[in-house]
Amino acid sequence: MPDFSILTRFQPINTTNVAKSTETAPKAFRWTGNGTIVAFDQSLANTGYVVAEVAQKRISVVASGTIQTVNSGGRKSWTDTLYRARELIEPIREVVTQHDPVLILHEMPPIGNSRNMRRPDSSILSAFAIWVAVDPLPIRMVDARSVKRHLTGKSGATKKEVRTALESRLGGILDDKHLRRNEHTFDALGILYTYITKEHK
Repeated sequence: MPDFSILTRFQPINTTNVAKSTETAPKAFRWTGNGTIVAFDQSLANTGYVVAEVAQKRISVVASGTIQTVNSGGRKSWTDTLYRARELIEPIREVVTQHDPVLILHEMPPIGNSRNMRRPDSSILSAFAIWVAVDPLPIRMVDARSVKRHLTGKSGATKKEVRTALESRLGGILDDKHLRRNEHTFDALGILYTYITKEHK
């Protein structure tokens, strides 16, 4: 007869424990319209971020920047990719710890093969780094096409068109000394603006 003793390793889940953990799980986050938000436009090489105080859709940028990782010679492609993802965790955690936000936003990574993104693995792994770094803070993802459509009316808008739209809508905010003006921070600001003005009207 066949030996089934190996199956004893696979014990059923204790349903009592599952129910108990469900009861103590934190309540679902609800954005009230006020508080500090950190928005990330993530990638393995350059992750842009914007920290903003939001009060009833009024945005005040308090910090921004770009977290960069460096390719180290000698590492093979996938080794370098995973190394960069790991290197993102601590600087992201430092930004979040410094500003104590109530909510984290980041770009929604693509599902499956993406024709619109040259390196979908970069977006996915850097998003995972964000999740590891900010746990247990609430996180919301915003689709890049939704940002472009909300700002310009076109889901395939260029970065320049997105920037022009932000300049038109936000005016003096973009002259704030705390906003470092580059494509990564502008993309992060677009994610934040879309979330508070479109997805939570």
